[in-house]
Amino acid sequence: KDVTMMVGNGYTKGHAEITLQELRESEALRRIFEELYV
Repeated sequence: KDVTMMVGNGYTKGHAEITLQELRESEALRRIFEELYV
């Protein structure tokens, strides 16, 4: 089956601010982040 793939470089304007806000708002996401990187 043919599919259409849309591939980008992963950059989105404001990506850093979006990421930090997600970490602030999501306890589960923050816990995972801290287990991996802190």
